Amino acid sequence: MKTYTITQIADAAKNDFEEIQKARELAYCLGDLRGDLWNKFGGVQAWGVKSDSLIRDFKLTNPPKNYSLDFKNWDKTASQVLDDIQMTHAAIREQVMRLIYARYAEQAERSALCKALKTLAYQENNVLHRWVRDASGRGHTQVDNHIVLCHKNGALFNRKNRITEVVFNGLPLEGKNNRYEKITLKFKTGKVNLTGYGTIIFHEDGIIRLHYPVKKQATVNTSNEIIGVDKGYTEALYGSDKVVYGAGIGKLISQQSDWLKAKMQNRHKLHALYKKTGNEAIKKNNLGRKTLHKRVTAIQSQLKSVIRRDVRVIFSQFGTVVCEDLSGKFKSKSRGKNTNRKLSAWCKGEIHQALTEIADRTGSTIKIVNPAYTSQVDHLTGTLLGTRKGDCFIRYTGDVVQADYNAAMNILARDNDKDINRFTPYQKVKQILLKRTACFIEKMKLGGGVPIEGLV
Repeated sequence: MKTYTITQIADAAKNDFEEIQKARELAYCLGDLRGDLWNKFGGVQAWGVKSDSLIRDFKLTNPPKNYSLDFKNWDKTASQVLDDIQMTHAAIREQVMRLIYARYAEQAERSALCKALKTLAYQENNVLHRWVRDASGRGHTQVDNHIVLCHKNGALFNRKNRITEVVFNGLPLEGKNNRYEKITLKFKTGKVNLTGYGTIIFHEDGIIRLHYPVKKQATVNTSNEIIGVDKGYTEALYGSDKVVYGAGIGKLISQQSDWLKAKMQNRHKLHALYKKTGNEAIKKNNLGRKTLHKRVTAIQSQLKSVIRRDVRVIFSQFGTVVCEDLSGKFKSKSRGKNTNRKLSAWCKGEIHQALTEIADRTGSTIKIVNPAYTSQVDHLTGTLLGTRKGDCFIRYTGDVVQADYNAAMNILARDNDKDINRFTPYQKVKQILLKRTACFIEKMKLGGGVPIEGLV
């Protein structure tokens, strides 16, 4: 049976203050190690190099004793940091590969450039070197509130009913070589036996949480049906089956955005008054972030719940979902401050993450297609003979079609479009669509159809 892993979060139970202080000091020492690793390998020093050799060389110049750490804590934290750096490099390579596929048409040239990206050989190509520099930055970190735990670095997870005691090595004991104090913290994990890695995180508001992995069995999707979906603002997804999924998220986003705007305007006035008068009561009672963070978190959780509930409905009926790639940067005209503010809060990333994760958990398939002009094309003719106005798409015949449904049908059709792939530049997509439109008009004339005014 196929399984997948999710991350669960457990709040701290009642702990001794001294134990918490010992753990916090350990986190500070691990933070120094994280900072040194990012300072050394945050650029391209770790590009295409295996993390094992990097850790081996780094240990010679920065041994565990320099940070008052035992080797196991040092090793696991260093491995996690280098994995994060390698993931950052992988994300940079993906961005550059998009540019490669958009600029170069020959498959052999694409393969050669993508292969060069795996090592520092890309620096010999001026174009690739510039693209990598534009997509990346010099990495640093200020994280000093994480403690990585697992059985391999001596941590013990002892479950007692619904409470799990986590026992791990802290800082070295004075006067005793290679001996470290034991730290015990308790967390409300429920009736779950912890395995694998766990991470203790100390938050700024004093809350301590344990993040730990849990394996679950994946369901099997046996459906052979396919659907195209259009990602929207007012609703999460509009399907080619004329069904709305995730309805009402636009209203939630707008309400949150308007509330935050008014809230921040008032906070700025209070902050200016505090700076003018120096009244500490204003800062203590009116400029905190606990209530603000609580409400924002509640709304985000509600959005996430609505989106994932309906995405599960999609994968319970369809085995393959075709959606548009909205991960790139899109230039458009300014729509005004209020509209831009609301669109910036659009949770398209959460929608795509929900599709990807639930597809993986159900054994379904996600297909990503080029998003260019999917809202401007008439899905019945595949041409640009139509106009979109709000939620309506007006065809050249005068017929009116729901705009999101029209886009969803275009997305579904683009999966089989041999001329337009995922990385085709929008300028070339426009040329292809204009050519198809011209051919359609010519066929209308030859077939004795009524000429289309303005497009002869």
